[in-house]
Amino acid sequence: MIMDWTLGNILDLTGKTAIVTGGNSGIGYSTARELARSGASVVIATRSKSRGEAAATRIKMECPAAKVKSEVLDLADLSSVEAFAVRFMAAHPVLDILVNNAGVMAIPKREVTRNGFEMQVGTNHIGHFALTARLMPALMSSRDARVVTVSSMAARSPENINDYMSEKEYKPMAAYGKSKISNLLFAMELSRRLQKTGIRSIAVHPSVSATDLFKTDSVPLGGMLKALLKAFALSPEQGAMPTLFAATSPEAQNGAFYAPVRFKGKDKLVRTEKPFGISEDRNAAKTLWSQSEGWTGLKIDPMLARPQVKSQV
Repeated sequence: MIMDWTLGNILDLTGKTAIVTGGNSGIGYSTARELARSGASVVIATRSKSRGEAAATRIKMECPAAKVKSEVLDLADLSSVEAFAVRFMAAHPVLDILVNNAGVMAIPKREVTRNGFEMQVGTNHIGHFALTARLMPALMSSRDARVVTVSSMAARSPENINDYMSEKEYKPMAAYGKSKISNLLFAMELSRRLQKTGIRSIAVHPSVSATDLFKTDSVPLGGMLKALLKAFALSPEQGAMPTLFAATSPEAQNGAFYAPVRFKGKDKLVRTEKPFGISEDRNAAKTLWSQSEGWTGLKIDPMLARPQVKSQV
C-alpha cells in the first residue's frame, strides 16, 4: 500500500518529547529537525558531544522556535546507555517518540564493543535493545508512545546468521546485514509484546539513501556504483519520510514496516513494506530476544513499566 503523505501531514507535536539516536547527521538529522519543527522537544543522542551540539545549533538556525538539545550516548557501551537513560528520565518522565536510528556500517576489520560484542551487532541492535529497555518507564508514561526502529535493505539476505558475532569469519557487509535483520526481528517482537500497552513498535527502512554511512572505505562502491548512487539514491530528507510517518502519523500501525517509494523525487510517498526473510519467523525473534536479554542483563517488561535487571550471561 502506498500512502500519499507529506511533511505537511505531521500534526502539532507541542508537548511531546522525542529522542533520535544518531540525530546529528543524515536521516537522523532530518528526522530530528522535522520533529522539532513540528513542536516536539527533541533530544539528539550521539556519541560525539561536539557533533551533537553542532547539529542542535544548526536545527535552531533553521527552525528558530525549535526545542532541541544534544546528549552523549554511546550505544557500543552499555554503561553509557544506562547513564543516558538515567539522565533523560530525571529530566523527562515521559517519552513519546523513541527513534532507534543510529548505526555503524561495514567496518573494515572486526572490532568489538566495550562489552565484547561485534561492533555492528553490538551498536545497531544490542545497544538499542538496552536503550529501549531502560526507557520503558518513560514510554509507558505516554498516552501514545512510538518506538521506531530503523532497519535496512541489507536485512533482506543476511549471511552466516548462525555466526552471529562473526567470530568464525568477518565480512563487513555481512555483519551489517546481521545487525539490520536483528533490528527488524526486535521491532516485530516488541510490537507483539506491546499489544496491550498502547505503545506502538514500528520498523522502517530508508531504501538506498545517500548518507554518511556510504563514506566508509569498506563499502564496495566502484565508479559505476557511485554514479548510480548519485543518480538514484534518495536524499536523507526523502529517506527520513518513513521514520517521520511512523513516529507521528495516526495511521501508522503497531507491527508495521514502512519504506519510501524507491524513486528519486518521490518524497511525498510512503509505502508499506513486506517484512524481509526470517523477520516473520516468530521463533527466530523469540530466540534473539532471549539472547538480547542475556547480553544486556535486561528484561523488557512493559506491564511493569520498568526494566528488570537480570544477571548477565
